[in-house]
This record gives sequence, structure tokens and C-alpha cells, in this order.
Amino acid sequence: DLSFCTLLLLHNMATVTICGAGNAAHVMIVHLSTTGCDVRVFAPYRDEADRLMEGMAKHDGILMNGKVGRPTKVSNKAADVVPGSKYVFIPLPVFAHEVTLRAVLPHMDEDSIVVVMPATGAFDWTADKVFKDLGKRVGVAGLAPLPYVCRMREFGEEVNLLGIKARVGIACTKGTDSEVGSDMERLLGFQLVGRPSFMALTLTPTNPIMHPGRLYGMMVAKAYWRDNTPPFTKNVLFYDECDEVSNEWLHKLDDD
Repeated sequence: DLSFCTLLLLHNMATVTICGAGNAAHVMIVHLSTTGCDVRVFAPYRDEADRLMEGMAKHDGILMNGKVGRPTKVSNKAADVVPGSKYVFIPLPVFAHEVTLRAVLPHMDEDSIVVVMPATGAFDWTADKVFKDLGKRVGVAGLAPLPYVCRMREFGEEVNLLGIKARVGIACTKGTDSEVGSDMERLLGFQLVGRPSFMALTLTPTNPIMHPGRLYGMMVAKAYWRDNTPPFTKNVLFYDECDEVSNEWLHKLDDD
């Protein structure tokens, strides 16, 4: 017989689908699966679903800062994992938002909510377009900036969570369940700042600060404009090899 505590845990367990298998997805798999959620993964890109399963064989899951978590299902087909999910998370770059939403929407329950992060690409407009095209609507929530400072060590095996950003905003479209904000805080484990609309998230200047600042630092360090020869002899690691010049300009742009 199931104990009362076990029954209560099963009652409170949220079923979620995480789309993709990038750095943030690795973190979310471990965190959500070790805090009582039924976690599924939709990994449609190339052979990522198979690679994720192969990688998890080493630790019987994904290792993150001493904890191991694993999803209950992994598939490259949305129909295998999305049905029954209360939340469908899309922690992917903006260019992947629309194609991913088109893949998962037909399989989402009527009361499901899609949660995108980072929601800096006018996702509410993207979602409205997809909803009209496919003739179906669900709740929409977005977070910005991307909460996690993380990097996977080995795909499917281990991810290193360095920290969570101090201020992460959340916005919802009209008609979305009003409890989604508090639900997200409970599930994700950190405080969120409510934003009045998706426009506040769309205008979050994270990448417009980080990318130009880093690139300018790279060009200055190589004196690119004074030399007609290629300035780099190898691929530069954009973040891991960030130098002092780039760091200086990142701070200047942020202050501005």
C-alpha cells in the first residue's frame, strides 16, 4: 500500500516537458526531476535524444553539482512526451522558438502552459501567429533573462551550475492562469519579478550588451582594423576566453 506521504507527493507532482538538450535543459532536467516532477524531454535536433540516453548511462542520469537527476521519457517525437504535461518549457535560443512551438502545440493539453526562456524575441507575437495557424491556443509565460549560469561538461553526463541570476522577470499573456508565477517559483526554486507585459521581456538588453561588448574586446585586442591579415588563428571561445578588455566594455555598456 502507498503511504499517505507518497500519495501526497504523487498528487503534487507536476508533469513537465523540457524541449531541447542544451545547457539550460540539462540543469532543468536535474533540478525538476530531483524535486518531485515527472520530467520528459523532447529533443528533436539530429540525434540528441539518442545521445542524451547514452550519456545518462554513466551516472544513471545527469550529474549536477553532486546531484543526479533523470527524465522519465526522452524522445525526438513530441507525441511521445508532451501529452499530459502541465508545463512545456522551451529553454532555447529565439530562432528555435517558433519551430519548437509548432511541433509541441498539437500535443499539448487544453490547460497546458508553454514557458519560454529567454523570452526576448517577442514570443507573445510568435505564439499568437502559431496559435492562429494551427487553430489552437494554450497559456503562455516567458522568463528573461535566461536564469542559469551554466555549462555542460559532457553531453548527457554532467552539467556545472555556477549560479542563478539575481533578477529574472516573468510575464504572461492575457488569459493565462494567474497562478503561473507562484507555480514557477515553486517549481524552479528561485524568486521571479513580475513584469506587466511581454514587451518588458522583449526589451531586456542582455544580448545587445554582451555580444557587442565581447566582440569589440576581441577586435581591440587584435587591433583588427590596423591589419589586413586574419586576426585569429583558431576559434575563440566566446565566453570561456573572455578577456579584460571585453570585460571592461561589458561593464561600460551595462552602466550606460
